[in-house]
Amino acid sequence: MREKIVLFVMLTLFTFGLAQAADQHWLHVRVNDDGEKVSLNLPITLIDAVLSNLDVDEFHDGILQIEDQEFDREMIQAVYDAAVASDDGEFVSIEDGDESVHVLKKGDEIVVNIEDHHDTIKVRIPLKVVEALLSNTKGNQLNIAAALRELSESDDNTLVTVDGEDETIRVWVDDSMEGI
Repeated sequence: MREKIVLFVMLTLFTFGLAQAADQHWLHVRVNDDGEKVSLNLPITLIDAVLSNLDVDEFHDGILQIEDQEFDREMIQAVYDAAVASDDGEFVSIEDGDESVHVLKKGDEIVVNIEDHHDTIKVRIPLKVVEALLSNTKGNQLNIAAALRELSESDDNTLVTVDGEDETIRVWVDDSMEGI
C-alpha cells in the first residue's frame, strides 16, 4: 500500500511539473557536429533557479563578475543607450574578401551576421535582454539571471544559428518542451 501512495504522489508531482512546464519558456540548444548530435531543452525557470542560487568564483546570485580588463560595462551601457535611441539600420559593415561582419538594429533587436567561406553565424539579441544584463549591477558585472527572466517574457526567439561546413548550431527560446 505504501508503494502505491508513493507512486501516486510521484505521478501527481510529475504531472503537475509537466503542466507548469507547459506554461513557461524553454531554452533549446541543438548541435550537430559532423554527425554527433546534442540536444538540450531546459525550462528557463529551472536555469534561473540554479543561477540565482549559485555562489562560485565570479558568479553570485545570478550576477557574473567579469575579471577580464577588456570588459567595459560603461561602454556597453553607452552603446546600448545609443542603440535604443537610434533608428533601425546598419551600424557596422566590414567586408574583407570572402569574409563579412554586419551589426545592425532591426526593430527591438541587435542583429550580428558573420560570414566567411566556411561558416555563417547569426546572432539576435533582444534589446530588453541587454537592458536586463546591465540591470542591478555595478562595475564589471552582468546580471545573467535577469537576462534569462527577460528571455522568458519575450516572444519565441532564435538567438544564435551557426551553419558551418561540418556543424550546425541553433539556440532558441520558445514555449514548447520540444525534445522531451
